[in-house]
Amino acid sequence: MFKRGSAKAEVVEEVKHPTFEMSSTGTQEYCCTVVRIGEVLPIEGADKIGKTIVNGESIVVRKDQVKEGDVMLYASNETQLHAGFLGANNLFEVGCFEKNSNASESIEDAAAVESGKVMVENTRKLIKKLTKNIKSYKSEDAKMTEWLKSIVSRNIETPDGEYNVIDKANEALEKLKASVESILTDIDARKAAIRSRCGFFNKHGRVKLIRLKGVPSGGYLFTLDELAKWKPEVSVANLEEMIGMDFDTVCGELFVKAYVPPIKERPSNGHGGRSEKLARKAEKKFNRLVPGQFKFHYDTNPLAKNMHLINPDTIVTISDKIHGCVEKYYSKHHGIWRYDNRRNCQ
Repeated sequence: MFKRGSAKAEVVEEVKHPTFEMSSTGTQEYCCTVVRIGEVLPIEGADKIGKTIVNGESIVVRKDQVKEGDVMLYASNETQLHAGFLGANNLFEVGCFEKNSNASESIEDAAAVESGKVMVENTRKLIKKLTKNIKSYKSEDAKMTEWLKSIVSRNIETPDGEYNVIDKANEALEKLKASVESILTDIDARKAAIRSRCGFFNKHGRVKLIRLKGVPSGGYLFTLDELAKWKPEVSVANLEEMIGMDFDTVCGELFVKAYVPPIKERPSNGHGGRSEKLARKAEKKFNRLVPGQFKFHYDTNPLAKNMHLINPDTIVTISDKIHGCVEKYYSKHHGIWRYDNRRNCQ
């Protein structure tokens, strides 16, 4: 931990907190930080949201929920949050609403949506068939007349005695069309109700960059009260004393980690073909990786969090990786160093 505000960065003993800790494998790049909110700037064409900067990242916030000076918790971009926290705060999206704590409130609506879809599909098929039969109807076709009368009697009131079958069939047709619109309206209302009870995190709990009103928003801000819904013990923590602290573990349980896209399993063709062999080979290589054996890009501390360590006389190295290029290789052959670039970068 570094003391800020002096001309030179002074290394001091890190203050540990029993509630928030950084695990042995945690990194500054993919963790949570206790932060104080700075100025909330307006966004053109948006009255309810604004933008601020947290750990060097632009993030969009609601003006009625986040104010300048607030102390909050910030999860870095491309991290994965604990499912228990997301479920306790009903943050999972509609597609996995069952993971939310209020899932019972949406089960009835979800069932009604599915049954409504079936009703709409069946009614549309009936409308299509009825429309076709009305156009091709012939009064001498007794079988068709009987079918039309059965449809009419199930959908509208019919007078006693004889009546004009086609007129009543058209009336039944309009009522069926109206019923489809009514069911669709009910489905939309129930979907809206489910959405109002859900959040925007997918089943993996990934924190990703999004754009709101054209403004990039990276990371996720949340309050101590929200965290306490998952771990009630944290409610007594004094965040004012922990501003700037990085952590990935809450009350001894890993809370946040780097998001790693799941590996899609390739279906086996049962013949052990070339693609299947390559997939097994790649998986075997992947499984050989030992945690901590190699340094990856996310092991490097982010610049935005460490600007205070760079002084006017600091010597730095700047490198740039161009997309589509590979590293340059040098090999020694018969005592002579040779440059080898297997793919030319223009």
